[in-house]
Amino acid sequence: MTRMTPSEAFVETLAAHGVTDIFGIMGSAFMDAMDIFEPAG
Repeated sequence: MTRMTPSEAFVETLAAHGVTDIFGIMGSAFMDAMDIFEPAG
């Protein structure tokens, strides 16, 4: 069974709620999520 990472869950939740833009101060805590924003659409 493939498990979803916390970053994947975060991005999938944003996409499921129709979020298309995010704002914030990017740093090392968000690097994993940033890597999957583009492929998630």
